[in-house]
Amino acid sequence: MKKFLCLWLLFFCFASIVYAHDSETSGNASVIIHIDPNDAPKPGKSAFINIDIEDRDKNFNLNYCDCELTVSYEGKSLLERKLIPKIGPGLFNIKPLQFVFPNEGKFDISVSGKPTIAGLFTPFNTDYDINITNNSQSSHTHNDSVSIFSDILLGLVVTGGVLVYLSERKWFKN
Repeated sequence: MKKFLCLWLLFFCFASIVYAHDSETSGNASVIIHIDPNDAPKPGKSAFINIDIEDRDKNFNLNYCDCELTVSYEGKSLLERKLIPKIGPGLFNIKPLQFVFPNEGKFDISVSGKPTIAGLFTPFNTDYDINITNNSQSSHTHNDSVSIFSDILLGLVVTGGVLVYLSERKWFKN
């Protein structure tokens, strides 16, 4: 029972970490984006855009990708950068990009990539919208239901863990 609870707690902690980032899927690629500080950058202040890219077939390699991040505001491109691998440990496999959102408003962040070796992985293009405000939280939107799925999954895991714990403690037995 102790092993089960330890595994359950590790899963719960991992689920919480993943839930804090926006994820988008395009083709076989899954792109996770996180903006420091705390997914709530402020206008006029430095922010770091962190990205992780993986594909279902495990063929993605940033060294063989013509990958780019673009930040736009009202259709005007403010930043276009090639993505480069991150050296060292961490949750993200791409070197963070520093950017200052110049004002409040809705910004579009696009991450795209195509292989430099034909057929290595499926090309992808993902888009994220972020509303920059002076409030304590900025809001992110994307076109997939990962956050809803995460809420449901997290609720089921927590409920299941509590029920198993209680049944092991014989609270449901006569």
